[in-house]
Amino acid sequence: MDTAQLRADLYRDEGRRQYAYDDATGATLRTGDPLQGSLTIGVGWNLSARGLPPVIIDRLLDIAVEDAEAAVQSIMGRSAYRRCAEPRQRALVNMAFNLGETKLRRFGRMWTHIRTGDWGLAAQAAKASRWYRQVGARGDRICRMLEEGT
Repeated sequence: MDTAQLRADLYRDEGRRQYAYDDATGATLRTGDPLQGSLTIGVGWNLSARGLPPVIIDRLLDIAVEDAEAAVQSIMGRSAYRRCAEPRQRALVNMAFNLGETKLRRFGRMWTHIRTGDWGLAAQAAKASRWYRQVGARGDRICRMLEEGT
């Protein structure tokens, strides 16, 4: 079978959608939209019936982690990031994953303390945020990693 031709046929017949859509209406779904058919994405991938395979979930996570790491490097500089202890890198990437780059940039006091190497004050600044109050045990773990570097 000519798989390239089959893919072209399926793209034509099913469409190729980056965002979740209702397969009954073809409408792109937004939060709170009623669903008339099945939640679908990509090229006819019925999320309602099939979910995502573990290999796809893991690949999506890999992509998101790469994006989060790039965000941290963009904020603090690549060489400064590489000089950080690995647990601190993980803590900052975890925050970027959770918040996104735009919101993480707003942690001005934290970044100032990181730039001066005062990780204890950086952790305190993170603890003073609304983010910290919202994320529970995750915030405690991340702040401990920032402060202790372990």
